[in-house]
Formats: sequence, structure tokens, C-alpha cells
Amino acid sequence: MEKRIKILLSLLFILAGQIAVAENNIHLVPNDPLPDPNEEGRSLAQEIRAVLDSQILSVTYSEFISSQITVSDSNNQTVFYQSYNASYSVQANLSSLPSGSYTLYVYAYGVWWHGAFAIE
Repeated sequence: MEKRIKILLSLLFILAGQIAVAENNIHLVPNDPLPDPNEEGRSLAQEIRAVLDSQILSVTYSEFISSQITVSDSNNQTVFYQSYNASYSVQANLSSLPSGSYTLYVYAYGVWWHGAFAIE
């Protein structure tokens, strides 16, 4: 059963990637690009996808996990913060943010991930 769920999630990630081409994909990289292989709960197969569409940020995970999202503006001021209960995906409404450059930080799988994006 667990193997079927993983296969289904993999297929959903592939489909989401194809659909998300028209949206603003945010490339996320971990702050710890070389994780300790002996650390429990972490794997190189863990994935995070972030997409901004009409100022709605959607973040999807390859596992059912708790997470946090922080958005900072170009002055490094936090303009959005939210903790989320365990889920495969979360959303954040960023419609209150003005046009500009931002950095997205996502805490998941025991490490912070980050990526840049713009609101026009």
C-alpha cells in the first residue's frame, strides 16, 4: 500500500511539473546541500516544489510533513510567516504583498530551503 502511494505521488509530481510550466516555478535549494547521510528522516529523494500563481503560493512535498513558510522582501524584512500542520501541500495567499523581489524560505525535512521570486 505504501509503495502504491509513493508511485501515485511521483506521478502527481510529474503531472504538476508539466501543468506548472505556465506558472511561476520557484527553484528551491536546501541551505544544507550536503546532508549527513546518517541523520534519520532525511533523504536525497525528498522534494519540494513551489509555484506562485496569481499571488497564491503553493508548496508541495513528497512526504506528509509539517512545515513553515517565511517570505522576506529585498530589504531582508519578513513580510509573511506561517507554520503548517503535516500535509502533502500548503498554500499561502501573498496578494497583500506589493510588486517586488522576494526570497521564499521553507522549513521541511529538518532543513531550510530557499529560492527567489518576484511579484509583478
